[in-house]
Amino acid sequence: MGLPDKIQQKPAVAASIAVAALIFAAILIYHQTLGQPRRNVKLMNSAFYSDDDGQTFFIDDDTKLPPFLHDGKIAVRAAVYRTADGKLFVAYLQKFSDAQLKEIEAAIAAHPDEADHWRGGRTEVKKPGDSKWLSWGSYQEPVKAAAYQQAMTPVGPGGSTNVSPVSPEDPDAVLPER
Repeated sequence: MGLPDKIQQKPAVAASIAVAALIFAAILIYHQTLGQPRRNVKLMNSAFYSDDDGQTFFIDDDTKLPPFLHDGKIAVRAAVYRTADGKLFVAYLQKFSDAQLKEIEAAIAAHPDEADHWRGGRTEVKKPGDSKWLSWGSYQEPVKAAAYQQAMTPVGPGGSTNVSPVSPEDPDAVLPER
């Protein structure tokens, strides 16, 4: 006896199974689409940058190597975070040194298929308002490495550490007015 014969013998069971499958599919579709905030797909390959020492920030292509010129000003990568009450702020800034930038540009020109690898290298960092950029250092230079790590530790306005990272594609990553 095949499946069609069993369905004809017990149509109520077959109907129940079909309804359960439809409900399961509807729940799955809801959770995959409507049940979660939608990402801004247009901004998926984007990053935050600042051209005013972290006072404000803007979104641009994440393949740009900081520092670069933006509207006549030097722009660097901005690490944007959100406080517990929803305020966005720049926690720290990142850029490549002039020597790193030349090396990375040459490597990408020679091996464009490895560009993502080269763009992911260690950057110089600083907190907005600080005058000195910090480089990674090494384990032989623990003071330098500790200062670098401290600069990359996000601290919100007022000293709060209850912060979370923001991505340009986050549905609520609203840019402040410039």
